Amino acid sequence: MTRNTAQPPDTPPGWGRFAGIAALYALLGPLVGAIAAVGLLVLIDVATVLGAGPGDAAGAVHGRGFLLLLAAGLPVAYGVGLPSSVAVGVIVALRDRRQRAISRRAALAAALALWVVMSAVAALVISTRGGFLAWLGMLLAAHVLAAMVCTWVARRLFSAWVPS
Repeated sequence: MTRNTAQPPDTPPGWGRFAGIAALYALLGPLVGAIAAVGLLVLIDVATVLGAGPGDAAGAVHGRGFLLLLAAGLPVAYGVGLPSSVAVGVIVALRDRRQRAISRRAALAAALALWVVMSAVAALVISTRGGFLAWLGMLLAAHVLAAMVCTWVARRLFSAWVPS
């Protein structure tokens, strides 16, 4: 006699799925956020260099600079971005537990709300004279891109997942 171990449709997903979704956001979110923030910095720099005049060697310098800045920025990204990514992951996992779906809308709303909070913290810490708008842009790019990439990965990993 074979036992069917799939949960009935009215039973919420297990806590292992909840923990998996939250852990995915915690581990992947700061990395993607760092790539987004550093990528935006490099784009700002490239636009500045191109606006100043022709520069043929800009591409090679910016490629190495991107990798160097990313390596130096990863500890900062995990230090600053971990609370936000964990919070977004928990919110998405709670929504998944209640609605049985990993929601892009919930992830984006949580990321934008946390961006506002982190922007307020940045306004208290960072001088408003130099580079504050760049920080706001970097934080926005990091929060939104990390939330969307993590949601995409979570939907791929957990959508067809049935506990056995």
